[in-house]
Amino acid sequence: MRLGFEHANEFGTAMRRVVDAAADVSGPLWSKYLEAHAVRVEEDAELYEGDQLQQANDFLRAALYKFKLSQVSLEQLWALSYDRRDRMITGALEGSLRKFDAEDGETFGIAFGLEQYLLISRTVVDFFKIYICYLLRASHAGAMKSSKFRKALGSLEDPRAEQVLDYFAALEDPERGLDAWLAVLVSLRDRVAHRDWVRPSFTGTEELPTGELFDWPSVKDVTYDRFCQSMDNGIFEMFRELFPVLFGQPWIAGPYRPGMFRSKSPSA
Repeated sequence: MRLGFEHANEFGTAMRRVVDAAADVSGPLWSKYLEAHAVRVEEDAELYEGDQLQQANDFLRAALYKFKLSQVSLEQLWALSYDRRDRMITGALEGSLRKFDAEDGETFGIAFGLEQYLLISRTVVDFFKIYICYLLRASHAGAMKSSKFRKALGSLEDPRAEQVLDYFAALEDPERGLDAWLAVLVSLRDRVAHRDWVRPSFTGTEELPTGELFDWPSVKDVTYDRFCQSMDNGIFEMFRELFPVLFGQPWIAGPYRPGMFRSKSPSA
């Protein structure tokens, strides 16, 4: 049965708040990247052939769009998490999530938020890699795989290509544990997309102000909300740290101001 009119309005209002919160996070990044990209390709316009420039424009927007979608998923997880915390602290909670039942509304919503975040966030990285290929004028076709990315950029003489490859190599090194967040993200995304669901554990050690252990599903010994936040922090750092490599000018923290990257001349 669909939501009744009254509940549909409540749900719609809540979703608008979630989307607004996601826009607050993704908006400045979106605007900064689009402006710095425009400045860089204006300088290099004569170097692009065929539809390379249009493809670069399109895939940058696609990566940023997917990043905004991932923020919606993350905000949903945090909303469920804070609701659980509040009910535990106020003593209004009955039952335990340790009986993780996919038929239960709350636990199903938590699992949905996790899987949705994993699936979308992987596409952020894939589209960003495709964008980099077109920006640096490397040949690319089909789905993005790490081996294809290394081959495409490895054939370039552009010094930016080597820096980008070194950066992603560190993120995909399984020996670095959770610091290699991309390797973890890809592994979990592939599991939920092709093989199985992420089976929850309850090994998180977070305590509430009451001293009570926070009763929420965890992965890698971290509750879902904080785990996805750590992945998200890594994705944001990816955008931030590769910004000067790609555009030849430093990342500027804080809110976006129109023209903030047009006062500088990019260099390779």
